[in-house]
Amino acid sequence: MNIMISKLPAKTIFTLSKQRGLSNIEISESLNISIKTVEGHITKAFKLLRKEVKKLN
Repeated sequence: MNIMISKLPAKTIFTLSKQRGLSNIEISESLNISIKTVEGHITKAFKLLRKEVKKLN
């Protein structure tokens, strides 16, 4: 799974959210981007991860 995460286009945002436990607001403030951008990147990351996991099954 870590290999899949490392290949994500938005791996920084995904890592801050899911591995470090930061909220979307905290991420948006620390990276100086909008909350909607954070949400979009996390959504896209989950879609890509689901797609990759399906390939493994």
